[in-house]
Amino acid sequence: MLTENSYDCRNVQGSDSPEKKEKDLIEFAHGKYRIMITKTQIASFGMNFQNCHYQIFASLDFSFESVYQAMRRSWRFGQTKDVNIWMITTDRMINVTQIINEKEKQFKTMQMEITKAVNKNIKGDITHFVDASEDVKTDEYWVMRGDCVQKIKAVPDDSVDLMVFSPPFADLYTYSNYVEDMGNVADYDEFVTQFTFLVKELKRTLKPGRLCAVHCMDLPTQLGRDGYMGIKRFSSKIADIFEAEDMFLHSEFTVWKDPLLAAVRTKALGLAHKQVTKDMSRIRMGLADKVMVFKKRGDNEVPIQLKDKRFTYYIPMHEHDKFPRSAEGFNEFWGFDPDSSYDRITQYSHQVWQRYASPVWMDIDVTNVLQYTTARDQNDEKHICPLQLDVIERIILLYSNEGETVLSPFGGIGSEGFQALKMNRKSISIELKKSYFDINVRNHRNAVEQKTQGILFE
Repeated sequence: MLTENSYDCRNVQGSDSPEKKEKDLIEFAHGKYRIMITKTQIASFGMNFQNCHYQIFASLDFSFESVYQAMRRSWRFGQTKDVNIWMITTDRMINVTQIINEKEKQFKTMQMEITKAVNKNIKGDITHFVDASEDVKTDEYWVMRGDCVQKIKAVPDDSVDLMVFSPPFADLYTYSNYVEDMGNVADYDEFVTQFTFLVKELKRTLKPGRLCAVHCMDLPTQLGRDGYMGIKRFSSKIADIFEAEDMFLHSEFTVWKDPLLAAVRTKALGLAHKQVTKDMSRIRMGLADKVMVFKKRGDNEVPIQLKDKRFTYYIPMHEHDKFPRSAEGFNEFWGFDPDSSYDRITQYSHQVWQRYASPVWMDIDVTNVLQYTTARDQNDEKHICPLQLDVIERIILLYSNEGETVLSPFGGIGSEGFQALKMNRKSISIELKKSYFDINVRNHRNAVEQKTQGILFE
C-alpha cells in the first residue's frame, strides 16, 4: 500500500516552501513519481500534467472555475489518452453539485456565444460587443455603455472638472464576461498596460489644474496562488501610471475599516485571532481603503469656492440664541461659538474642516451605498462593492463647484453620478456591463427626481 512517504506518492500542501512545491509539481509533470495529493488552489491553474489521465476529487466547492481548471491540467493539448475523473460527493453536497452543473451549462452557452461574436468580428459584421444606441444623454447627465477607453474618446478635451472612480482590482477575477472588461487580465502587468490607455484619456479630458480621485486598496496575496502571504501594493501601481503621464499626487487619505469585519468576511489567515497563540509573525493589519487624488498640471481657471453651510455660514450676533446647543445642533456640530462677543460675516467650522482634512477618515458609514443587489448576474463570481456615498460626497464638495461636471469611467451602478446630481453637479458615467448600466441609468434618473422634489417642497 502506498503512503505519503513512498517514493511514488507525494503530498503538495500550502505549508510547503515555494521551492519544495515547485520541485514536486515539476517532478510529477515529468513522471518522477506516480501519485500526487494536493488541492485545486495549489495545482490547477496553468498546470501541464498531460502525463496524468486519472484524477480523483475527494470533495467539491462552489467554484466551477477551479474545478474546470483542475480537470484541464490533464485534459489538454498533448494528452494522448482518455482522461478519467472521479468526483466523490455526499448527500449533503447535493446543492454543490447542482450549482457546479448549472455553471457548466452556463459556461458552454458562453463559449458558443463568444465563438459567434468572434466569427462575426472576423467577417467584419461587428466592431464592438455592445450597442452604443443605449447611451442616455440629458442636460444634466450622460450615461454611456461600453468600453471606457473607447467611449471616453467622445468626451471633449479639457471639459471635465472632477473625476471620481474606483478601478477594477487586478486579482485574476472577472466582473463580467466581456472581452473589453479591464478586470479580465491575467496579471498585474497586463492591468498596467490596459489602465495606461485610460489614464491618457483621463488626462486629455480633465481641465488644467483640476483633480482625479481614485479609490483603491492594496491587495493581500494568497499562499497557494502567489507562494507567500503578504501584500501587493496595488495603489502604488496606479500612482506610477498617473505619474508616468505627468499627473502628480496632490493628496491622499485612507478610510478606516473594521479589521474584525474583514476577518469574518475574508477568512484571511493574517487577520485570524488564532495567530496570537500560533504564530504572531503571520499577523498583519487590516487593509484600509485609499483615495489618491492626482492633479493635472496647469492653472485652474475657475477657483473652487466652498458654499456648503457646514463650512461657512452667515450668523449675526443677535441670532445666536436661535440655534440649539445639542450634539446635533449649532454649537457642537457646526463648531461655532454662540458666546462670541462679536459678529462674523463668515465664520468657519473648524470641527468639520478638521474632519475633512484628516489623512484618515474615521467616520465613514460603510453601509451608506446605493442599492445594488438587482444589478448582479447569475454569472458573477463576486458581488460588486459600490463606493460609499459619504466618500463621494466629501470629494465632490472639496474639489468641485456647483454646475460643474463629474466623470466616472467605471460607472458601475452610478454611485458617483447619483451623488454628483444630488449636489447640483453634472455627471458623465461610463459602464460596460448591461445589468450595471441599467441600474446606473435608473439611479441617475432617481437623483434628478429627488432633487426636483426637494425644490418643489422648498
